[in-house]
Amino acid sequence: MKIENPYRCNVCQMAKGEANKWLLGIPIVNGSIRVGIETESDPQGLEPPSIKSGYILLDWDEEIAQNATGVHHLCSDRCALTNQARYLREDVKVRTA
Repeated sequence: MKIENPYRCNVCQMAKGEANKWLLGIPIVNGSIRVGIETESDPQGLEPPSIKSGYILLDWDEEIAQNATGVHHLCSDRCALTNQARYLREDVKVRTA
């Protein structure tokens, strides 16, 4: 009995295989991710700014892929960047409307 793989690329619909390198895309909506960035007011990057919206790409992690809500399964760099650009264009339209 063959077990069907539950993952398909959110961009091209390709089924996930064992050998290919997949990525995860996570939209950031009204949330915050803390990152260390040097600024004039904080030259050592000790007080990281909050990112309110965006789209992050992560290496494949089975636990995140299976359990995270709203995560995008992406089969390649090309599909990852396509989805990231699509998300960021839509996010800009929402913020400027």
